[in-house]
Amino acid sequence: MLHTWVSTAGGPLIAVPKSELNTWAGVDLNNGPVETWGDYGRACAVEGYIGTVTVGAQQALVLVRATYTKDEDNWMILVQLQPAT
Repeated sequence: MLHTWVSTAGGPLIAVPKSELNTWAGVDLNNGPVETWGDYGRACAVEGYIGTVTVGAQQALVLVRATYTKDEDNWMILVQLQPAT
């Protein structure tokens, strides 16, 4: 089975409800702590491996150490629960 892997440049993967995609504000680069960098900054501030942030009126799933892959019919999300060695 052939999979296409997707990763990030260091930030978390965020699953935003479709109904709230237009309210996702992304990043607001300022000189404050990461939590003040808008939606993206709040997602980056999630502690642990999995968390949520509010986007619009809904909760978005934040996967801190994760990637996802898709084959012809299925999506899979993989979460790294231990540091890479």
